[in-house]
Amino acid sequence: MVGQLINCLGGIHYHVEPWVEAKQELLTYIDAQIAASWDEFNNIADYVADEFQCTRATEAPDDDGEGWAVSIPHCKRVNTKCSIEKFVDGFRAELERLVSELSALDESMLTDELRRILAVASKTIKSGRFPFEGRTCRSVADLIIGLQSVLHKALVSSNYKEHQVLHKVLNYTFLNFPISEIRSK
Repeated sequence: MVGQLINCLGGIHYHVEPWVEAKQELLTYIDAQIAASWDEFNNIADYVADEFQCTRATEAPDDDGEGWAVSIPHCKRVNTKCSIEKFVDGFRAELERLVSELSALDESMLTDELRRILAVASKTIKSGRFPFEGRTCRSVADLIIGLQSVLHKALVSSNYKEHQVLHKVLNYTFLNFPISEIRSK
C-alpha cells in the first residue's frame, strides 16, 4: 500500500526530504485509506452475522488526531451490551458434544485455541452461563463463529486448524479458503 501510495504521489520524483514532512503526508493519505476501507467494507458485505448484537464488534477504530487507535476494553456487564449468554445457552447440547469430542482428541490435535474452547465450554456447562467477562469472546472467537455458522449456510475461512475440528462436531459446513497458498503466488 505504501509503495502504491508513493507511486501515486510521483514515484521516484516523490520528495522524501525532509522525512518528517513526507511522513506526515504519507500518514494523512494512509489515514484516509483506513477510513475509506472501513466504509467500503461496511457497504460491500452481503450479510453481517449479528445474532448477539455485540457492542464491542461495532466499534470502529478512533482517529485521535495523531493516529489510529483501537481500544477494546475488557467486557463487563457495565460496559457491554450483548446477548452472548443467551445465544450460547441455545447451544447446550452442541457444547456438551464439543467437550466430549475435544476431550477425546489426541493432545497433538488440540491447538491453543481449542484448549481454551474446551475450558470455556466446560465452564459454561458447569456454571450454566457463558463467562463473557474479560476477553473470553476474543479468546474463543472460533467457537462463537462456529456456533453462528450452525445457523447459516456455510463458513468460508482460512482458519483450518480450529474449524477442521469444530465444523464436524458442531455440524456446519466449512469451506477452507487457503489464503496462504494464494498469497505466496
